[in-house]
Amino acid sequence: MKRLLTTASAFVLFTVPEVSRGAANDAWMNVYVNEVPSSSGTRYEYTVQNKSELAITAIEIGRKNGCVGAPALDSESLADKALFLAPTSWTSSIKKAENGSAMIRFEGRSTEKRIAGFVVQGSNPNLSSGYVCIYRADAKVWQFKAALLKDVTIPKITLSLNPVSFQSDTLFHEVNATITGSDDSDSQPQIKLTSIKSSRTDFDYAQEVKDAALGMDDRKFQVLADKLGTFIVEYEISDAAGNKAFASATVAIIAGVDKVAPTLTVALSPSNIEANNALVTIAATITVKDNIDKAPTVKLMSITSDAKDFVLANDVKNAVFNSDDRSYQLLAKRKNNMDRVYKITYEAKDATGNKTTVVQMVTIKHEQKSALEKLIDAILAFLVKIFSLFR
Repeated sequence: MKRLLTTASAFVLFTVPEVSRGAANDAWMNVYVNEVPSSSGTRYEYTVQNKSELAITAIEIGRKNGCVGAPALDSESLADKALFLAPTSWTSSIKKAENGSAMIRFEGRSTEKRIAGFVVQGSNPNLSSGYVCIYRADAKVWQFKAALLKDVTIPKITLSLNPVSFQSDTLFHEVNATITGSDDSDSQPQIKLTSIKSSRTDFDYAQEVKDAALGMDDRKFQVLADKLGTFIVEYEISDAAGNKAFASATVAIIAGVDKVAPTLTVALSPSNIEANNALVTIAATITVKDNIDKAPTVKLMSITSDAKDFVLANDVKNAVFNSDDRSYQLLAKRKNNMDRVYKITYEAKDATGNKTTVVQMVTIKHEQKSALEKLIDAILAFLVKIFSLFR
C-alpha cells in the first residue's frame, strides 16, 4: 500500500539545535512510504520527493521529539545492519543513545527530484512513531510526524462547475461548484477554494472575480465576462491527518451574440423656421457608435408632419430615404396661424442587426410681425369696433 507522509507538520532546521520555520517560498518535500508486510517483519520503502535545486544529504528515521530530539526506536529490535538498504552511493547506520534507544540514519548526496531505495525492514513498533527527518545541503531539514503513517491515504475529490461557459459581455456572472469528497478514515474531510486563475496574461483577480472566499468552503462566486479566455478554478480536500488532494475545472468566456444596439445622436439645423412658403435646406449632424461594429450604418427613414395639408412630394425635396442622407429641403409653410412640425426619423444599425431609432423635429413658426405692424393691427381692430357702434 503506497502511503504519503505529508508536510503538514514540516519545519526547517537552519542550524542545529535551533529549529525554525522555513520561508514560504522555499521548495517543499514529501516522503512516500510503501508498506509491505512479510514474514520477517514489515518492509518500509521510503521515497523522497525533492522540489528544490539543492542536494539531499541525509535521512533519519526514529527521532522522538522533532529533528533535534532523542532517538525513539528500540535498539534491541533493530537486529543488525542487514535490515537496512540504501540507494547506490548511500550508506545506512544505527545511531544509539546512552539510554539504549536508537534511530536509523541514511547518508549520501543526491540532487535528483525523486530518490528511492531507502528500506527499513523489521517489527519495531516505534517505526510508526516519532519523526522522519530530511537533511539538505544548505543545513536545512524537513521533519515529518511518522505517526501520520497511520493514515496517509489521499482523500478523493470530484469537481464540476455550472455553467461551464459564458458569452462575452460586460457583466459579472455567477458560477456554482458541485463537489463530492471522501476519505477512508475522516468522515468529514475539509474542502476549500484554493485559487481562481485565468489563461490570460492580463488577468486581474481583484477586478474580475467577486464574492469568492479563498481558503474557505466557498462554492459560489462571480466572474467578469468582458474578455475571451478561460478561468481555472481549483479546490482542495484534506483529511484530519493532513493528506490532501486537488481538483480543478474551467469556465470559458466565449464570443457571444452582440445584443447591444448602437448609440445615435441627431441634431438638425435649422430646427426652427419662420413660415415664408419657401424651401429651406436642413442639415443633419449625426454621431453614431457601437460596442463592436466600428462602422454601423445610418439611414434617413422618414419625414412626416402633423399638418393636415402635408404632402410629402410637395413639402419635402431632395430627400433620399433608406440612405445616409443628411441634407434635404422642407417647405416653410403653415396654415391658420398654426405651427407646422416636421418629424425626421433616423436609424442606426450594427453588423449584428441591433438598431437604434432617433426622431428629431423641425418647427415652422407662423410669421412674427414687427411692433409697427402690431400697432397698425391694433388700430384697425379698434376702428372696426367704433364703426360697428354707428351702424
